[in-house]
Amino acid sequence: MSLALLIMVLKTVVITAHYDHLGYGGSGSKYKGSSEIHNGADDNASGTAALLELAHIIKNNNFKEHNNFLFIAFSAEEKGLLGSKYYVMNPSLNLNEINYVLNMDMLGRMEPGMALTIEGLGSSLIWESSLKEIECDAFPLTLKKRENGPSDHAPFYEAGIPALHFWTGKHDDYHKPSDDAEKLTLEQNLKSFHLLRI
Repeated sequence: MSLALLIMVLKTVVITAHYDHLGYGGSGSKYKGSSEIHNGADDNASGTAALLELAHIIKNNNFKEHNNFLFIAFSAEEKGLLGSKYYVMNPSLNLNEINYVLNMDMLGRMEPGMALTIEGLGSSLIWESSLKEIECDAFPLTLKKRENGPSDHAPFYEAGIPALHFWTGKHDDYHKPSDDAEKLTLEQNLKSFHLLRI
């Protein structure tokens, strides 16, 4: 086994999503009515579902992976990325053993013709060329260099770890009680999920 391959085998890909939302709203709510439960179907039950499904697929596939995988569902993202910040300060493995981070936040509202946005291309020299090789006929991809942002990939980036953030963008139900499951675009979501499996 070559040294390069040995190093690759020892690296870990961290895949993240946050499972918290706003409860009855509070200061993070965009809703101006009376106190109502904010279910957070898109923000971020959609990302958490993708995280769980990716874990299931990777566990059960027959392909010999060249990385270890660590799946983390964070809480307190809506309170200022507290869960991911805590993890980066108190990691379960040495941070230099992390190859890169993939974060999924708000994948559930992709209307036909909308793009899946991938942010963080500036966090590694290989991202732009690697992602441009992906052929995606189901929907357009919007690739952005922005490395940092208001989701759980940011603390990893700030620690010097390459990180990508996948999302479909804000919508009128963002941080409101109306972010419910019946508004998710499940067929398009499956298409975006298949891209994440690549």
